[in-house]
Amino acid sequence: MPITANSPLSSSTANATFMDRTVDTDTIGKLALSNTAPESGDSIVNVQQRVNANTMKVNPSVSLLASESLTIDSVASRQYFRVSGNGTSVTLTTPFSGSPVDGAEIFIVGTSDSLTVTFSVDDVADGLYLNGDATLLRGYMLHLIYDDVLERYFEIGRNF
Repeated sequence: MPITANSPLSSSTANATFMDRTVDTDTIGKLALSNTAPESGDSIVNVQQRVNANTMKVNPSVSLLASESLTIDSVASRQYFRVSGNGTSVTLTTPFSGSPVDGAEIFIVGTSDSLTVTFSVDDVADGLYLNGDATLLRGYMLHLIYDDVLERYFEIGRNF
């Protein structure tokens, strides 16, 4: 039902003209947010990926054995882990598996005073470059950043 020029517009006419679907529809596709002005910064080609990358990924709590590792998400730029030892205290030197994005921030918090997790300095590829070993008791947090060029997790800080 078209709207004619200079005719009175009612909600029923507008709804009949623009909202004439009787079932919900979804559209799947990619949306580009492109602005060529230099002050706008880089264009976003994959909006969903950018949203996911800028959202904190909170992982489920995990009890670790000394031979296990924390799986890093390859998209999220901020990730949060709650850890404890599995039946005993554990020490980890290369505690991560997966490929994080360059500059990914990792937050790790201990959940037990008796089943602690210790992160040790290990200056190897994908190892930890810390300001000394870090033993996480309940509530103790370690904050790291991943450098893709140097292939290391560097300590930003800790709360203990």
